[in-house]
Amino acid sequence: MYNAAPNTGRHAHFLRDLHRAMLDCEAAGNMLALIAVQIDQLERVAGTLGHAASATLAAEFCGRVRPTLRDSDNLLQVGDRRFYLILQAPRNQGHAELAANKLARIGKGPFQIHNLSLKLETVIGMAMYPEHASEVEELVRRADQALATAREENVAFCVYSDSNTREMRSIWQVEHELDRALQESEFELYYQPKIDLRTRVPCGAEALIRWNNPARGLLSPNMFLPLAERAGKLEAITWFVLDVAQRQRCEWPERWGELPVSVNIPPSVLDGGHLIEYIKTSLPIWGSKTSHLILEVTEDAIVKNPQQSFAALAKLRGEGVRVSIDDFGTGYSSLSYFKDIPADELKIDMSFIRNLSRDPGNQHIVRAVINLAHTFNFRVVAEGVEREEDLAVLLQMGCDIGQGYLFSRPQAQADFMRWLDDYPATDVRPTQPSVASPRDRATSGE
Repeated sequence: MYNAAPNTGRHAHFLRDLHRAMLDCEAAGNMLALIAVQIDQLERVAGTLGHAASATLAAEFCGRVRPTLRDSDNLLQVGDRRFYLILQAPRNQGHAELAANKLARIGKGPFQIHNLSLKLETVIGMAMYPEHASEVEELVRRADQALATAREENVAFCVYSDSNTREMRSIWQVEHELDRALQESEFELYYQPKIDLRTRVPCGAEALIRWNNPARGLLSPNMFLPLAERAGKLEAITWFVLDVAQRQRCEWPERWGELPVSVNIPPSVLDGGHLIEYIKTSLPIWGSKTSHLILEVTEDAIVKNPQQSFAALAKLRGEGVRVSIDDFGTGYSSLSYFKDIPADELKIDMSFIRNLSRDPGNQHIVRAVINLAHTFNFRVVAEGVEREEDLAVLLQMGCDIGQGYLFSRPQAQADFMRWLDDYPATDVRPTQPSVASPRDRATSGE
């Protein structure tokens, strides 16, 4: 059975049907599965083609599901993009999971609407009566929690469990703390210099975010940025990094000229459509120029959707902002579009640079990248330079810029400014013992 009740009273109608089904299963000693289904494309279709088109698409989805249901099953559309399937007396949980997988397969379509061919990406959560809940509202809440967990873990389907609930509560707590961190200025930028290998002088610095969490201490980005992305706060954090980096860059001593600052841009922010306008608005505020800003985008991010990413990067370069392709060599890029990358700089990933002098295979790769990049007028930055022996190989290969612990660890603003004043142009030494380090990043979807 399928029931698309009017918007008014849909939820109440659904709760009555679920209550009756649970009473029937209780009387017969059977289990029941409640499957929550969310289809985000319906909201997007409503926003672009209108609510009538979205309703037509929802009805088509339900029409394809209906023939697969038993008479005792009940599919109800409760919201514009939320559905619930009530499965009475499944043989076991595995049988109910098969039904959920069938819903996901049906959603893949394709569906035709306004001459468009669409695939619907479903996110599904499931809870069982009486195993997970014995009351109507509690069962619905736990099916919704399972759906939320599926979304958080970026999977299509999840069954409720107590451990998922505990994890979700932990995630929500961190999300709340991120809100507080943005409001109360708990974030701080550290800077790692970039060194011109020809002249051995600083030629810029990369901004790297840290979180001074009152309870947990100083946190590196890999400990909170994935959660920030899930919580939809990555854009706000990116704006923070851009603003602070531009403001603090203006405070740097000019012993080595007006150094540009590099800021990592997550794929979601690059594709979001607001980046160019934000930069154009913020530059005058801090008295900065587009040439003072380098935006770093990972190679892996642009190869997923090169056409869209290239268009966004080309617009940025058209405004005078410089573009750097980060982690180059790890994204399995195609040489067919190498010549078309709208960028000024390639950063060879540190996995190719560490122990470069001892690894002939990596030497061949790095030399080939440098030669090819220079052919297309890209500057080349080597990340993770930690040993004098590796620096010597990079110099011999003609690498342009180095970045790593051999020159300096990331430093807070005040320390970095002192480092710039004290840096000896003719005497390059490691500032700390050379050790392997995790990848530092200002803002990222990794």
